[in-house]
Amino acid sequence: MTAAELLPMLVDHSILGVLVCLLGWWIKRQNCQAKAEREELQNRLFELIEQTNNFDAGTGHQLIELRADLQRLADKMEGKNR
Repeated sequence: MTAAELLPMLVDHSILGVLVCLLGWWIKRQNCQAKAEREELQNRLFELIEQTNNFDAGTGHQLIELRADLQRLADKMEGKNR
């Protein structure tokens, strides 16, 4: 049966039909809200992942520079100790 065929039958059953229609509408509304919230959370998560990746890239570059500086200092110290 299609929705067009079900609607007159539900209306004929009066209260039950109205309750079923209202519950169907309420479930659809809840699903739409849940979908919107999920999409919002997903977008926020992707933003956080992007921020983390950018931070990691910057920090990684700084660590490489720091490692090179430490290596230069160690090389200088070895040269003075010899």
